[in-house]
Amino acid sequence: MSSAPEEPVQVTRNGGNLPFESHDGKLLYYRKSGGVWQVPVGGGEETEVLKSIYGGFGFAVADKGIYFIPRDEAAVRFLDFKTRAIRTVASLDQSRQGTFDVSPDGKTILYTQMDSRGSDLMLVENFR
Repeated sequence: MSSAPEEPVQVTRNGGNLPFESHDGKLLYYRKSGGVWQVPVGGGEETEVLKSIYGGFGFAVADKGIYFIPRDEAAVRFLDFKTRAIRTVASLDQSRQGTFDVSPDGKTILYTQMDSRGSDLMLVENFR
């Protein structure tokens, strides 16, 4: 939606969430059906970019491609926009939760890691 007082325009069809605009402002990337899709910001044909990613925030759009965590791998991979090649950029040795981002220069990756699952159950007697 423009900042000018206009009516909003629907860009995607058949749902989608977690939108990220491309660095040049021409494309919108979003999660749909477990993967990543793209559509021109002004509307147009939706295209599937990645079939399957991990969790809700399992991808980050960068200038030259998309960094993502595959659904069934403990790794960060990179899809190059020019070559369409996918390469592994980091291995993750702990359980991850899905929150994920990359610095603008592509040199730093941030993701949420869970070191343990579970909780402690405590019994407190005579607390009055």
